[in-house]
Amino acid sequence: MPLLPLQADLLRNHPLHWKRFCMALPLELDARVDESALEEWLCTLPDRHEALRLAFPEGAATMLPQPRRPRLTRCDIDADLPRDEAVRTVARAALAGIDPERGATFGAGLAEHGGGRLLLLAGHHLVLDALSLDILRRELAWYCRNGQ
Repeated sequence: MPLLPLQADLLRNHPLHWKRFCMALPLELDARVDESALEEWLCTLPDRHEALRLAFPEGAATMLPQPRRPRLTRCDIDADLPRDEAVRTVARAALAGIDPERGATFGAGLAEHGGGRLLLLAGHHLVLDALSLDILRRELAWYCRNGQ
């Protein structure tokens, strides 16, 4: 499968570090959102978003016949951590499972913090940009409001 120009540029210009180019979006998650519903939404993302079915073995794009399903990683963090440190902790946990060579290009972390729930969406830049991350955020908001 041919690479998009941004993908080819990333792989060509950063041959030693391309696996680390990820994006993350921290969100406050309403307490009423059921975790199993959140996991279902994550699991079905590759069915709706073709880019999340891609793997990049040896720097080439390939469409997986059975996509890797994004995971929700639960994090135990100290309630007294400042918010920015809590976000970094959840980000490290969510990003730990990202491996574009195997097709694991998106994930999420969840933690209780400051009396609320912190959700962090994370994905590799080979399949995600700011616009697509915002689309996923809006899709998640719709899903949470409508329970579907």
